[in-house]
Amino acid sequence: HKLAVLILICHVAFGSAAELVNRYSFTADASDSVGGANGTLVGGAVISGGAVVLNGAGAYVDLPNGLVASRTNVTFEAWVTDNGSGTWARVFDFGFSTAGEGNAATGTNYLFLTPQAGNGFLRAAITVGSSGNEQIIDWSGWRLPVGILTHVVWTIDAGTQLGRMYVNGAVVGENTSVSFTPAMLGYTVNNWLGRSQWSADPFFNGSITEFRIYDGAMTPEEVQQSYNAGPDVCLWDGPVTILGQPTNQTAGELCSATFSVIFAGRPPVSVQWYRNNAPIPGATNRVLYIPVVALTDNGDVVKVALTNTYGGQTRWALSSNAVLTVLPDTNGPALVRAVSLFPSEVLVEFSEGVRPDTATNIANYTITNKAGQLAITGARVGEKNSVIILSTAPQLENQMYTLIVNNVRDMAAAANPIVPNSYINFYAIPFVPANIGIPLTEGELIPVEGGVDLVGSGAGIWSTNDAFMFAWRNYTNDFDLQVRLESLGFASAWTRAGLMARNGLTTNAAFAAAMAAAGPAGCHFQWRPTADAPANMSGLFPVNFPYTWLRLRRTGNVFSGYAGLDGQTWEFLGAATISMPSVVQVGFALTAGATSGSTTARFREFDIGQGTISTNINLPFEPPGPCSRRTPLVITEIMYNPPGSWPGGEDLEFIELWNSGLVTEDLTGHRLEGDISYTFPTGTKIAPGQFLVIARDPDAARTFYGVTCLGPYTGRLANGQGTVRLLNELGGRLLEVKYDTRAPWPAAPNGSGHSLVLRRPSYGENDPRAWAASDRIGGSPGAFDAVGPEPARGVLINEFLAHTDLPLEDYIELFNTTTNPIDLSGAWLSDEPDNPRFRIPDGTVIPARSYLVYTETQLGFALAAAGEQIFLFNSNLTRVLDAVAFGGQANGISSGRYPDGAPRFYELSSRTPGTSNAPPLVRPIVINEIMYHPITESDDDEYIELYNRGTNAVSLAGWQLQEGVRFTFPSDAVIPPGGYVVVAKNATNLMAKYPQLNATNTFGNYSGRLGNSSDRIMLSMPETQVVTNNAGVRLTNVYQVIVNDVTYHDGGRWGKWSDGWGSSLELIDPQADNSLAPNWADSDESTKAPWTYIDVTNILENGQTAAMINQGAYWGPPTRFEFFLQDEG
Repeated sequence: HKLAVLILICHVAFGSAAELVNRYSFTADASDSVGGANGTLVGGAVISGGAVVLNGAGAYVDLPNGLVASRTNVTFEAWVTDNGSGTWARVFDFGFSTAGEGNAATGTNYLFLTPQAGNGFLRAAITVGSSGNEQIIDWSGWRLPVGILTHVVWTIDAGTQLGRMYVNGAVVGENTSVSFTPAMLGYTVNNWLGRSQWSADPFFNGSITEFRIYDGAMTPEEVQQSYNAGPDVCLWDGPVTILGQPTNQTAGELCSATFSVIFAGRPPVSVQWYRNNAPIPGATNRVLYIPVVALTDNGDVVKVALTNTYGGQTRWALSSNAVLTVLPDTNGPALVRAVSLFPSEVLVEFSEGVRPDTATNIANYTITNKAGQLAITGARVGEKNSVIILSTAPQLENQMYTLIVNNVRDMAAAANPIVPNSYINFYAIPFVPANIGIPLTEGELIPVEGGVDLVGSGAGIWSTNDAFMFAWRNYTNDFDLQVRLESLGFASAWTRAGLMARNGLTTNAAFAAAMAAAGPAGCHFQWRPTADAPANMSGLFPVNFPYTWLRLRRTGNVFSGYAGLDGQTWEFLGAATISMPSVVQVGFALTAGATSGSTTARFREFDIGQGTISTNINLPFEPPGPCSRRTPLVITEIMYNPPGSWPGGEDLEFIELWNSGLVTEDLTGHRLEGDISYTFPTGTKIAPGQFLVIARDPDAARTFYGVTCLGPYTGRLANGQGTVRLLNELGGRLLEVKYDTRAPWPAAPNGSGHSLVLRRPSYGENDPRAWAASDRIGGSPGAFDAVGPEPARGVLINEFLAHTDLPLEDYIELFNTTTNPIDLSGAWLSDEPDNPRFRIPDGTVIPARSYLVYTETQLGFALAAAGEQIFLFNSNLTRVLDAVAFGGQANGISSGRYPDGAPRFYELSSRTPGTSNAPPLVRPIVINEIMYHPITESDDDEYIELYNRGTNAVSLAGWQLQEGVRFTFPSDAVIPPGGYVVVAKNATNLMAKYPQLNATNTFGNYSGRLGNSSDRIMLSMPETQVVTNNAGVRLTNVYQVIVNDVTYHDGGRWGKWSDGWGSSLELIDPQADNSLAPNWADSDESTKAPWTYIDVTNILENGQTAAMINQGAYWGPPTRFEFFLQDEG
């Protein structure tokens, strides 16, 4: 017999929703060959060479009124050559002006296409009311090419509010919020080619070869096809013509074959396919799809006949013949997968259809496991002929089985057998995969050690209908379950996975679920109270992959959801009372949250719910979010100094961006600047919740980190003080990070393999308090930086001594900040970031709140007195537990945290190895006053004042100011006890303004300038160290020791009036810690200046704005005057 099944795809080539309604080809005049809406050449417009030529000096084409008054979905298509038109010239402009029909003045309701807007870009725009309401689409970075025939298309889809612009067949810009349509403009009276509604705009200088209007929005495929056809061929006009003939097709036996035809012609076009000269019933589309061809179909001849009506006559076209060649199938079927349908069935899928008589013979199957053989009691064909369902004896939960198959044959003429003893393994797990609202082929349940992987698609779990993958089993009455969500692939901001209880498998069923999203929504509770009701959502808890824990509990008809970080302590997300039967379907749910694409969720450690419920878990990090009011974009991770020992070394640098917002951001033309330079390519977009990684070497980074990267960028990230900026397409600064390797910036990212991650975004991206070392060596490019379990995490470097003379030795002190003992066996100490040098002996335990000290003799290395880093690694070298970067150290003086375990290091008043740290050392010289933002706005009025709070005079010879400004004191500089010294940006200027200043107490000029918003000032003194080199020669080294360090800001608890309002910052008490904002105050300037009288004369425009006057409105005479100062003062 002859086996041939036909499936006809409903895809008509050019009979789409976009119907051609107006066509201007300018062969002899401006007539409309389709709609009869003929235009008029005005002001010197001429027809030449099949185009209308516009001279840029008054020439344009006037089209009939109301041309697009009935259009909601619309496409404008033009082939145009621009000869260098001025800014805001128009290819076309349909609408109204304030001067009425036929005249330009000020545009009101209009739509237009301009070769070059004010920003220099090709632009399409539509507005109702005024220019301020324009909804625009730009070709970012590009104007309409000059001197080149260019294809431009603009589409508006009112249903989706999607506007798109195409150039030469490719999408170059889009706007997803186009709410205006041509119909909303009204019955437009100025419909012009080459002229603007605005009298100030120039006329178009160039030529238009073809201009078309469609009722409906063309698809990207249709735009590409039209561009390929060129301006002289309209795929939607004229007699039917075949542009692409059906071609010969070769297909394997039992495979599919597809024939297609490409044609042009005015709709409607009738299509009829023939096979061996006989018409195929129902084959009336441009594509003929035969899903299965038999060997007996070899040599069949296929052709297609096309007809339409044009010019009052029936036109037809007959294609050439195309021959179908069918190759015999000589390969047998193969096993694709076996899935347990727990407890008593197994789904077996083959690579092709199999003969039922062989595939349902249970003698052809064997199932075994370590306990023996599993009995097979029956077999039936599944939902397709490549799927067989085996009935078995009860399977053992979580056991691996092996399926062995023999003698199963395919449906080819040769009845090819499967390879003897073909086998595949599967796990017997008590969950049944089900596709809710999505095709069966778009989901898969994959058992793995310790859990399952779920692959699925679907538009989402919300509203009144769901589309997702569900792996379920029946639960009766109450339950309490928990699971760890190890990872969740990103498909959209609403990609979600979690635990769900559901009343049936219909798309609109009632349910309750504890879910986690890949985007900003985090963990939350979802429920639908009844079938067909909208789904609800409550609660928020941050995701922390791979340590995102979810818990779902039923008590009667009350369903509760929880989330946590460790599977022991839980935060309540929400609860709902839902009337469900005693038996419900419970399991793992996954949705891509998008209409296309799929994703994977990895579920691990599924178990009975346990642990305590909390209303507010103390998080070790801040939930991800925006870091600036300027943009939802966030710089979330910087790998600025990857270890040189890694393969690729410095080429493994990267910068990570994340979109914290709720809309997709177009990064076209945005730039990363600072130490590196990178421009985002045209069309680069970042969806809500999505990460983008930009690498110095994308291939090396992809190989090492396993994540797709953009790049490369030029330059290198600095390994010391560095800068990364994100600029928008206009060069505006959106984000800036000026990172450092010294405190208060974290030290671990400097060469140890950790990256710098934004752990607390609410501080802002340029605040060191916002940043931390990544949780693990290697960072987390392309994902949230999770905080994972670490038994030794509570141990810190608490004190160190780095400058000693024998018999005194350098040492490092560790401190257990927790209330539990910590085993440090195998942990490492080092002063090199990628070379652990001292392994802490096995059996080393630090009791709670206790200390552990190692001297340089025990360590095998000494610390550098001039400054370096100290690293404490965990035992498996996956994490730096703590790292300290320090500068030059004074002889015999240790540095440590005060109090023990506190964030900041100080010089200590005495060495305290193995005991509680002594209070900080009080140096006599302190930074006492700062004029960082003078009211004059002149840097020459800046100064820094030092105070000697000691009882002895102090020589400042060789002392330095560092960081924001730089200055070295001369050899004769002395500050007496209780005395002051001022360092000026311009000493001569300052002494002229302040009579108490003189050459004895005033120094300068310092280099640099103090920041008007924030800056750091460090005061250091010289220190000498005598060392003996390897040759036995004694050398004297001189370096600087920081004795005072102030970082000021212009907000929070820092002074207000010192920020440009005449005051300076003054230390309230010289004995206080001047690193803290509350110890500073504005200087009192209230009695130092006379009253100033202000007299302003200006013109009052009778209470009306220019826009009011242009619109002809009059609001009457003014009745109230309001006076404002421009700023505080």
